[in-house]
Amino acid sequence: MRKNVMKNFMICSTAAVAIGLIWCCADEVKAEGTEASENVVVQDDAGIWCVKNGDQVNTSYTGLAQNENGWWYIRDGYLDWGYTGVAQNEYGWWYINHGALDWTYTGLAENEYGWWYIRDGAVDWNYTGVAQNEYGWWYISNGALDWNYTGVAQNEYGWWYIKNGALDWSYTGVAQNEYGWWYVRNGALDWSYTGLAQNENGWWYINNGALDWSYTGVAQNEYGWWYVRNGALDWNYTGLAQNENGWWYINQGALDWNYTGLVENEYGWWYVRNGALDWSYTGLAEKEDGQWYVQNGGLNSSYTGLVEDGNGFHYVVNGKVNWSESDPEEAKLREYTEQVYSEVGRDLRACFNWVVNNMSYERHNGHITPPAGYTRCQWYSMKAFRDHKGNCYSYAGAFYYLAKYLGYDAEYVEGQVTKRGGGYTPHGWVEIDGKYICDPEGQAEISPYLNFYMMPKGNALLTYLR
Repeated sequence: MRKNVMKNFMICSTAAVAIGLIWCCADEVKAEGTEASENVVVQDDAGIWCVKNGDQVNTSYTGLAQNENGWWYIRDGYLDWGYTGVAQNEYGWWYINHGALDWTYTGLAENEYGWWYIRDGAVDWNYTGVAQNEYGWWYISNGALDWNYTGVAQNEYGWWYIKNGALDWSYTGVAQNEYGWWYVRNGALDWSYTGLAQNENGWWYINNGALDWSYTGVAQNEYGWWYVRNGALDWNYTGLAQNENGWWYINQGALDWNYTGLVENEYGWWYVRNGALDWSYTGLAEKEDGQWYVQNGGLNSSYTGLVEDGNGFHYVVNGKVNWSESDPEEAKLREYTEQVYSEVGRDLRACFNWVVNNMSYERHNGHITPPAGYTRCQWYSMKAFRDHKGNCYSYAGAFYYLAKYLGYDAEYVEGQVTKRGGGYTPHGWVEIDGKYICDPEGQAEISPYLNFYMMPKGNALLTYLR
């Protein structure tokens, strides 16, 4: 449709006459030998603008009609100066302002069918986006205001949250469009936001305004820190999780600042203090199956040895506490027995043989005086394990501890035994269950071919007097 520019046009016929506009009536067209065009705007005898059918006003006509000055809205045959809205003709839909097609108008306009987006006077069926009128901002789909749309839509100023066709300035949350999910603050997409945000479906991780489906880790909002899996807050997760600040203990989706203890993940077991993995911690920690040794924050399942803390001494085997002792001397002796067990196994006869084969005899004049804190048995035993030499009391002491920590009812005995040439001499041995005598020094020094192991008390090779 050709755009006609009307200069000096007034919407009053008397004003039009006053400024010299000449209107061509249908009769005048006929007088020049031409047929009157249908739906041409002319003046009737009273000077009222109308559309005629022959000599009569076509009162059945409602719609757009044209003359040399432009396009006009006709209602029941007469130009309707009071009409402002959207009207149709065979060329399209147009914006009418006080009866005249307004080529300058861009914005929203209404008719009985709804609201429409007008660009330069014409309904723009290609426009999809957000447009404004005096009542607010609205979502337009293919030129028409879409009351059914809820989501995120764009115009030249940015992206906006639309609810039931209208821009909702009160909305803050996560909303969707065909490109993804986005964080909206006060109705506008906020590209600067990174963190957690909520909508009716749950809580989500937002990165620079967009829901980040690839993110798995720990994220914060005003209520705390939370575990996110593949972009969504996972209320079912309990365990360790990581973010840029470290590793954290998550309990049912939330970071638990009150938790201190061991926690497992796919890499092992770790020590958590007040919700955070504590890489500086070395010591013991509890879990449901006992105490374990932690080194630099991680459970060290390869460690075997003695560990001391405020509760005493603890012997660790493959990371797990095997036993604990409050007495430091007893703990050290027990550690020595563990070293022997690791060599020969936890077998009493093998332990007896270890003492026989791994010690050499060292004579002492009378009993030794042990250092402060040691009993005589402990000190004799310590010398045996540490120095691999000693007299009969050291032999007996070493075997006593080996038997004791295997769980036998063992007793270290200092007494007398028959000697060559008659009489008795001071001697040390071990009794098991009160029924058997074990004499490792006798085995080593008297004869390797005789049996000094588990001799019945009533049938021993020598006479043992307590």
